[in-house]
Order: sequence, then structure tokens, then C-alpha cells
Amino acid sequence: MCCGKIEKKTGSPEETKSFGRSLLSLLKGGSRNLFLTGDLGSGKTTFLKGLASGLGIDEKEVLSPTFQILRRYRGRDTELVHIDLYRISDKREILHLGWNDILSGESVTAVEWADRAAPILPDEGLFINFGYISGSRRIIRVSQVKGDASGS
Repeated sequence: MCCGKIEKKTGSPEETKSFGRSLLSLLKGGSRNLFLTGDLGSGKTTFLKGLASGLGIDEKEVLSPTFQILRRYRGRDTELVHIDLYRISDKREILHLGWNDILSGESVTAVEWADRAAPILPDEGLFINFGYISGSRRIIRVSQVKGDASGS
């Protein structure tokens, strides 16, 4: 990762999934937490399907957990904890999920709508922002520095 940042443009859902698989190498030996931001339909769950596939999880199982808030998937060697904070408005609700224990655990944890937890996000992790270019084209910005993936 050059300068702690990656910027990737994808042209299809398959490319977005492929990029998700490729980021697995960044989780080895470092933080296993991913914090995703971006508008509805910008590719967050599609990206996570690719990441899950790389962990040995059937990507068809990976759904946006908006109504369950949290889903757990068992991979080959690790678990993926998928959290969606879209419906959460109070940080106490987030903490009630067992937030600190989940983030400090051995699982790979992916948090959609992470901007809703901004005051309690850790300093370490992969901070990933998804944006539209046009049609199915997306721009994905990844940073290891909190607040540095927004592209602004």
C-alpha cells in the first residue's frame, strides 16, 4: 500500500468483488478490522462478498445485515463478523453490540456505515470509502489512517 493509501476504480460488480479478495493480504499481520463508508448501493456489500469469498465463505451467503445489524460467517481459517450500522443512531446502541470485544477479537470484522460510529472508531484498521463514478463504475479509496479514505 503506497503511502498508506490505495485508490481503485472498478467497472463492474465482479471487479469490486475481486478488489475485496485482493485486500485480504493487508489483513495479515495487522488489524483485521475494515470500516466501510459510502452511499446506498455504492458497492460496500458487493466488496464484502469478494472478501468473504477469499476467506472461504460462499459469497451467496453474504447479505447486507441491515435488519439484523450483525451477521457471522465461518470461513476456512477465520470468522467474518459483518456489522451494518445503517439503522443505528446512538453510539450506546453500537457499544451494546459488544463493539470493543468484537473489534479486539480474532475475527475479521467489516463494519458498513462506519461513519455512524465515527467517535468510537479505533485508530487502526482499513478505512474504505465507496463512491459512484457512473453506472456500475465505482471508485474505492482505502487508507490505514482514520478519516483519510474519503478522498476529500
